[in-house]
Amino acid sequence: MNHETKRGGLGEPIVTTGDFHADLAKLAEFYKANRPECERFDMLAAQARGEVEDVGRKND
Repeated sequence: MNHETKRGGLGEPIVTTGDFHADLAKLAEFYKANRPECERFDMLAAQARGEVEDVGRKND
């Protein structure tokens, strides 16, 4: 939801693969494309690349 324009929408379905970082990269790419000003999606992309710790994820 873009609160400034009051617009929202849905993208293509994302089918998870079991590869946490690859799936996270897909999510980060989608959200960053739609909300480029939102810094939290930069963090998701960095987590997907393994550049920062996966906060809140259980270690296997």
